[in-house]
Amino acid sequence: MRFIILLLGGFLLFSCDKVKDVFQEKDLLQRPVAKRCSECHQNIYNQWKDSRHAVAWISEDFKRASENYSKTKCLSCHAPYEITVSDKPNLRDFHREDGVNCVACHFRDSTKSMHGPYDVFSPPHPSTQDLQYTKAEICSGCHQETYKQWKTVATEKKLSTVPYAFRKRQTYPKVSI
Repeated sequence: MRFIILLLGGFLLFSCDKVKDVFQEKDLLQRPVAKRCSECHQNIYNQWKDSRHAVAWISEDFKRASENYSKTKCLSCHAPYEITVSDKPNLRDFHREDGVNCVACHFRDSTKSMHGPYDVFSPPHPSTQDLQYTKAEICSGCHQETYKQWKTVATEKKLSTVPYAFRKRQTYPKVSI
């Protein structure tokens, strides 16, 4: 019996990375639709789906302003593939109807993980703490003019750049500019 326990203990000790892989849901690393994220993040999804980010691609105002998507200058911020600090993102060629969705802002191809401000254990997908998510600069790739204005506004209380879906969360870290 001790042999079996030692064998199992050794297996777990030397293959922890393999054990966590058992619990990963691989489709989460394939940039799924936002609704897929709601299976674990229902409250956040419910807030997002009523936000301007959720309708960024399908809103009538945007369709009209982009002349039915023919003006390409603004398209990539309304359906970004992956946001980066300060750089305009590339246009996503799938799930555009999701607008600015969860994975556009949180998934990084370079790490194959979801990024955010917290150090969390999340078995369904790899997660990486990224303190850029506590700063307004994370949104500056798309919100370039707004970010410049925020930097120059000399007010005691600056606007939060936390997406609409998170503005009501009292536990979100303060955003610094």
